[in-house]
Amino acid sequence: MKGQVLNFNFQESQGMIVGENGQQYIFFASQWQSNTMPTQGDIVEFTVDTLDNLISVQLQPPLNTQSQNSLNNQSSFNNQSQNPMGNPNDFAYQQQNQFNNQPDFNHQPQNPIGNPNDFAYQQQNQFNNPNMYQNQNNFGGQNFINNPNNFNTANPYQAPMQPMVINTPQVLLEQNYNTMDWIKKCLQNYTSFKGRARRKEYWWFYLFTLIVYIITSTMDAMAGTEYLFTGLASLALFLPTLAVTVRRLHDIGRSGWWIFISIIPLIGVFILIFWLATNTQPLQNQWGNPAKPI
Repeated sequence: MKGQVLNFNFQESQGMIVGENGQQYIFFASQWQSNTMPTQGDIVEFTVDTLDNLISVQLQPPLNTQSQNSLNNQSSFNNQSQNPMGNPNDFAYQQQNQFNNQPDFNHQPQNPIGNPNDFAYQQQNQFNNPNMYQNQNNFGGQNFINNPNNFNTANPYQAPMQPMVINTPQVLLEQNYNTMDWIKKCLQNYTSFKGRARRKEYWWFYLFTLIVYIITSTMDAMAGTEYLFTGLASLALFLPTLAVTVRRLHDIGRSGWWIFISIIPLIGVFILIFWLATNTQPLQNQWGNPAKPI
């Protein structure tokens, strides 16, 4: 099966490819069969087992190498006829002309105009034409498009380009997370205010903190220590609770500073709870890819 490399993490030695059927597969460095390291956009060939698990993956051989191997395998037919003209009814003559008339992919005709409908012409002009990456403003000058979200000023009615969303291997692995896995992830990201957190991650950790407060309050009541154990638990859980709340706001496209909306009397807390219960924003934003598979 053929596919394309979406990404590859050198630290984790794993990456992801998408097949012709649109399905995504995770692969590891041990399954990579080529000599060069995988990069984003590589065209590959891979095999899967009966359970649709990826077995091996390698780069797709270049087109000119396949054509050369096909020509070498037919050399016996070329050696059978030495007549420069040949007999059109002869089988060896037909086989010889079948491969001698193959187009040369390494030597494209240098036509200064070219055929706009030709694929090679389009690919060549995509990189040789600087206007592909520039747009005209109202004053006649040229501005490079550095931000894919910018509007094309030459056509103000054109919709902005949306960044490509990629389901990272970590997001796909989190599909099988249970309650303890989500709690463990929040504790591991104790002071991490970067990235995004989905609803499961936030609300399972919130339930965990609620259970801890109930247990510590019971211990204080039995030992007569008032707020000793509850206070220690509050200090220990303050930073991870704040961090996962900020990441949850990032996941719906809001800055972590919006957490202070809770200080508004009456309605502030309800607005914050509504945001924390909102589903993941299915777009890439400045804090990364969506925290759940899209």
